[in-house]
Amino acid sequence: MNETVTITDHATPELRRRIAELKDKKPILSEMGMAVERQVVRHFRTVKMPQGNMLGAPSTGFWQKAMSSVVGTATGDTATVAIKHVGVRLQYLGGPVRPGPGKSWLTIPAVPEAHGKSASEVEGGYENQEWLFDAVSRRPFAIASKASGTILFWLTKKATIKPHPDVLPPEEEIAKTAVKAAKAFLRRGGAR
Repeated sequence: MNETVTITDHATPELRRRIAELKDKKPILSEMGMAVERQVVRHFRTVKMPQGNMLGAPSTGFWQKAMSSVVGTATGDTATVAIKHVGVRLQYLGGPVRPGPGKSWLTIPAVPEAHGKSASEVEGGYENQEWLFDAVSRRPFAIASKASGTILFWLTKKATIKPHPDVLPPEEEIAKTAVKAAKAFLRRGGAR
């Protein structure tokens, strides 16, 4: 996720002064970044994963993959925690989704067995499915099973994902975690 979240500085003037006095800030920044990295991973495991999906379908492993993509780094005067799994940014900020190159429609799963799959992977593939068309506009609106008539996917030209700020821990909690890590580092007599 290449999105910047600005964290309010909760450090006391004394803590800021002590950090500023360090000749090499990279060790303390690394400690702060690793603490926030662990916090984000824990948040995905304990908050996001248990929420499941709207259809109650088995997990596609999205949040597990997001957890393994969290990376904390420190350079110069900055600690950065990046989430590199595609889709986390969209979940956090929201925004429009359109079909990929060469595609005309987004397929929105209508039943649990369609969750996380393409139309070709459900109900034996395309030969066992039929497109349903609106009688007036003659536009397709769904893909259904030929055998049961069950709608498998809804069709749309675009979708808008609403923002989910709960994707990350609250900013104040992230800041507290970073400050706590900095204080612990200094208490241990961190590098000067």
